[in-house]
Amino acid sequence: MTEKQNIFKLIILMIVYNIFKTCDRFLDFLFMRNTQEYQE
Repeated sequence: MTEKQNIFKLIILMIVYNIFKTCDRFLDFLFMRNTQEYQE
C-alpha cells in the first residue's frame, strides 16, 4: 500500500514538474516574441 502511494506521489510530482517546465518555456517564448515585436 505505501509503496503504491509513493509511486503515485512520484508520478504526480513528475507530471507537475513537466507542466511547470512547459509553462516556463511557453512564457519565455511569448516574452521573446513580445520583445522582438517591440524592437521592430
